[in-house]
Amino acid sequence: MKHKLNTIEQVDYLQSLGVIFNIYDKEKAIAFLKNNNYFFKIKSYLKNYEKYPQGYKNIDFAHLVEFSLLDMYLRRIILEISLDIEHLLKANLNAHISENNEENGYDIVELFFNTHKSIKENINKRAITNSFVRNLVEKYQNNFASWNLMEILSFGDFLRFYKFYIDTYQVKNYQEFYSLAYSVRMLRNGAAHNNCMLNTIRIPYNKNFKPDKKIQRLVANIPSISKNTRVKILNNPFFHDCIALIWLFNRLCRSEKMINMKRSNIKWFFKQCIRHKEYFANNNFLYSRFLAIHKIIFYLFKHNIIKQQIAFHIDQKCH
Repeated sequence: MKHKLNTIEQVDYLQSLGVIFNIYDKEKAIAFLKNNNYFFKIKSYLKNYEKYPQGYKNIDFAHLVEFSLLDMYLRRIILEISLDIEHLLKANLNAHISENNEENGYDIVELFFNTHKSIKENINKRAITNSFVRNLVEKYQNNFASWNLMEILSFGDFLRFYKFYIDTYQVKNYQEFYSLAYSVRMLRNGAAHNNCMLNTIRIPYNKNFKPDKKIQRLVANIPSISKNTRVKILNNPFFHDCIALIWLFNRLCRSEKMINMKRSNIKWFFKQCIRHKEYFANNNFLYSRFLAIHKIIFYLFKHNIIKQQIAFHIDQKCH
């Protein structure tokens, strides 16, 4: 069992690992660990650097602080986009149910509850701690329609309902949305629980990860991304899930204003990444990964805009 360290000891321990305190002196670092962030998180960003037998080289505490700031910015962007995706998936499913003459909105819920016994238990648990959920549960307890149910399910349980519906009615063109929504869920949960996002760039959290075939084909069509780079990026669950997030948002969203706003937010994030580019100038590994993910993400935005423009012109001709 590791023993507890006070903030002075934490700084000394980082120094023993090879972290230097030139840009951020020790006094400032101690204040940061007391008031802004905590040791476990800050130390986790060392995973992005190569460790030598004698420790880390050329890493200032300021570099770790910068990672923590970038991580915070990224979590906010991920959370915002993933919440939009959840909303768009619900709107997407609700629209299909509304136009489905074989479904009244109640039968599918009854079938779902009959085959997913734990869902009602999950709903009742959420109702205990969530007053909004409790009000809806009390009102519709024995007579849920699909549009009521969507409002009270957790994202994970909603995805189960989404899958159940598209399987029941063989909605094949929605399968691709579902297959990537779980990647979005992983990111959303991490961001919502304030987990570190940027501490697995060099060492992925899952070494047995298998990328989605849709995402593999998608990235394979990007001319500026080599096969070698594609494999490295997509074998990292974090990068893979970020690509899934952007692709799914672009596929679901029909608002040009929303898309442009998200693209602007991501542009702003990448500008923050080079605000102190001298911190990462000698880390070719980090530079190459961020360059690749930048190319992929903005290719997806550009590709989506072109597709929307084509669809708009076709629609105009039809009318």
